[in-house]
Amino acid sequence: MTGQEKAHAAETAVDPLGRLLAIRHTFLDRLWNGMFVIAAVATPVSVSRALITGWHHVYTLHIALTLLVAGLYFARGAVRYRTKLYILIILFAAVGCSGIFTLGLLGSGIWFLVMCSLLVSTFFSLRTGLIVAVATGLTIILAAVLFITGILKVPFDANVYVTSVTGWAILLISTSIMPFVVFTAFGAYQRTIVDLLHELQQQRDQIADLAARDQLTGLPMASLANDRLEMKMHSAMRDGTRVAFLFVDLNGFKAVNDTWGHEAGDHLLQAVATRLQKSVRVEDTVARVGGDEFVVLLGGLKSRHEAVAVAEKIIANVCQPVIYAAQSITSGASIGISIFPEDATDIATLRRLADRAMYQIKRSGKNGFAFADGEAPMSEIPAGK
Repeated sequence: MTGQEKAHAAETAVDPLGRLLAIRHTFLDRLWNGMFVIAAVATPVSVSRALITGWHHVYTLHIALTLLVAGLYFARGAVRYRTKLYILIILFAAVGCSGIFTLGLLGSGIWFLVMCSLLVSTFFSLRTGLIVAVATGLTIILAAVLFITGILKVPFDANVYVTSVTGWAILLISTSIMPFVVFTAFGAYQRTIVDLLHELQQQRDQIADLAARDQLTGLPMASLANDRLEMKMHSAMRDGTRVAFLFVDLNGFKAVNDTWGHEAGDHLLQAVATRLQKSVRVEDTVARVGGDEFVVLLGGLKSRHEAVAVAEKIIANVCQPVIYAAQSITSGASIGISIFPEDATDIATLRRLADRAMYQIKRSGKNGFAFADGEAPMSEIPAGK
């Protein structure tokens, strides 16, 4: 990974903990927005039941909770995240318990207690949510015992209540509007979490890709090249085509380092990497596997003549002078070629045969190429100095 690539990766990196905290803040704010709307609609309807039932302490509680919701909603920017969370959970629990112990089966407080368990499970842990769910069950059992034994009684005529518009309006708000608000917020929360996971996976893939690339040239290294070669071999077996393995070694590279220094050598390697990539198709692979050694993988070939054309193009491009510090630097290339599946059917053998063919050209002192089976003629381009 080059310094520039590292800087770019750092700039675009996802901070999982920071993002998750921001997502939870947004989720909590969505819930408070929804609760403010529900409170503004539900409280007047709830209090209007006093015309049928008379005034009861539960209405006073609802008004107090509505004022709390309104005050916290307008001052939410100055309230800490944890404070808003605890108040919201207490709010759901208070509304739920007041409904259960006042109206029993006629109330809809159970919905608020269920939502309370859901919130605790989401913001804290599944274990904590389970504890709250058990507490909810015990609360319902307690209310049932108190009503069954006559200790608690519904403080008005139930028949009158169930025939009132306000009673059914409260039920509608508690069982439809309130769950809709909460579930919509949860849906947005889940989608955002999925997006975050997707970004993290992309970041991991980017880091893995950069780690498998040469720092100087940006080309894939041997491990990544082997993975791509394996994929090309599978495709070739499926399609009945060939894969060419080109082992490219620069001629005259040591002389460049000795004469001009390592910076000139690095400059030459970068230039050669660019020229190799321009010599092949987009779907082909160019990799750096050693100091001045490169590998070119050509897939989907119908004949070895296609590999010949690429090898000739590579040699012609590499032999072009490279300008460094106002000086012209020349080099050349020796190329050994092995073909899958004719020459070998495994990566190690393909590389070994191409390497051996390349050294045959190297020893001749010429820029050229040769196939592993020795059938193709050698190129006659003069060697670089």
